[in-house]
Amino acid sequence: MWDLNCVHVHRGAGERLGATALAREVERALAPAGVDHLQVTIEDDAHGERLAPGFAALGWRAQQFVLMAARRPPGRAPRADVEVVELDHDVHARAWAAYLRTEPFGADEATVAELVMAQDRWRAAAPGARALGVLADDEAVAVCIVLGDGATGQIEDVATLPAHRGRGLARAVVLHALAASRAAGDELTFIVADAADWPRRLYARLGFEPLGHYRGFTRLPPGHPGF
Repeated sequence: MWDLNCVHVHRGAGERLGATALAREVERALAPAGVDHLQVTIEDDAHGERLAPGFAALGWRAQQFVLMAARRPPGRAPRADVEVVELDHDVHARAWAAYLRTEPFGADEATVAELVMAQDRWRAAAPGARALGVLADDEAVAVCIVLGDGATGQIEDVATLPAHRGRGLARAVVLHALAASRAAGDELTFIVADAADWPRRLYARLGFEPLGHYRGFTRLPPGHPGF
């Protein structure tokens, strides 16, 4: 799982190391685990920007992520006819697996099962984690997870199955999750998005504003289609 099997470079750390040295360190740390990819996450976006040309020269793929906090009222209210409910484990797991199968790696059922299991594990360890979603014929077709500790909340793993997109379901689940986070006492609720992908524009319309950025550099496994 790329977001778990990675090396984090914290602010103020590793600033004297170039991309080549960091790549060696990531290989030293991850290769013994037998993972077929390498990933480094740079918390300081300015440092990540300086390293980007070096990682590009090494053939690593780059992504920039934006942390967005709910600061404004949403531009549009959720549809009144869309009901968001709390999902039990099995309903959510089936929906998440169905979503994963729409991804480039989703043809591999072993990978799908591993990712569902990994999500189960971090949910079990996360404070107050709840799965929310929209049902159609008793199965979830749009989902997200909301977690928090009474001070800070996070909305994670927002997904809508392809046949149900374009109906405002993601807007509904995110706004419901935000309301749940605030009802739990969270003073700050945030979400993370790929800075180059369209969901960040949806979140902006829902009242989320950028707090900051960080970067990830990945050496893809052989034959991987990329992202």
